[in-house]
Amino acid sequence: MKKKTRPMLTPFGKNAEKALKNAVKRVLLEHKFKKIPIAIWKNGKVQMIPPNKIRIR
Repeated sequence: MKKKTRPMLTPFGKNAEKALKNAVKRVLLEHKFKKIPIAIWKNGKVQMIPPNKIRIR
């Protein structure tokens, strides 16, 4: 299998990616703290992840 390479990002693109990752992390933390499940799309279906199974990297 061929390894995927990421395209070169401009400084704006790098800042946008960092902001998006921070926003996702904040949402995950909020859901975990408030004990609200999070919905994800997996294998063509919506799947609910309970708060105790939410992993934050």
